[in-house]
Amino acid sequence: MSGIFITGTDTGVGKTLITGLLARAMAELGKSVITQKWVQTGVRNFADTDIATHLSLMKQNISRIEPFMSDIIPYCFKFPASPHLAAKREKQRINPRKIERAYLALCKISEVVLAEGAGGLMVPLTSKILFIDLAHKLQLPIVLVVHNKLGAINHALLSIETVRRRNLKLIGLIFNNAENQNVEILNDNVRTVASLSRENILGIVPYSQNQNRLYRAIKPMAENILNRIDHE
Repeated sequence: MSGIFITGTDTGVGKTLITGLLARAMAELGKSVITQKWVQTGVRNFADTDIATHLSLMKQNISRIEPFMSDIIPYCFKFPASPHLAAKREKQRINPRKIERAYLALCKISEVVLAEGAGGLMVPLTSKILFIDLAHKLQLPIVLVVHNKLGAINHALLSIETVRRRNLKLIGLIFNNAENQNVEILNDNVRTVASLSRENILGIVPYSQNQNRLYRAIKPMAENILNRIDHE
């Protein structure tokens, strides 16, 4: 198996929720799975991290991953901003090689590593290195989470174009429905992006506070992703 980079069309699009539920589903499908957050910003303690949310969604305890925490979250900053700025505020500099080493270390202990990005593909890690640059260096296939709302078509197609320019494999798109949106627009977004891009639509996540409902929507997508990776 291998790693997967889970990115989005923007910040706040549901990457953390979807990463955690995909990890849970993959584990229930028989894979050993671990999640990773290359750079976490805007946190005071572990409970605030996306990894803590992943564990909750996976119904797992921190004790399972505690020995590997320095690889799971290579960088953590308090300021809620883009990684390069959050690091600058704390007089640090992000070293992409440290993240690369952490990712490779996790690959040795787990069949699947789900690496969740921050914001979108073009978010800077440093003044010169973007998230997609590191994904390209590691040759990670990508799952793109699209915040399904008015404007999603443009954001999705721009992200797809960016992935293609780097010659990276796009496993597929997951449309995460936003709250209080026109159903006709939501449905048209999916149809239009599928038609124009010819990329694989893994599925649609309904807007819901019911975790079981969300998990039922995500599980077939996890199986689809694993099948695509297994048959490469």
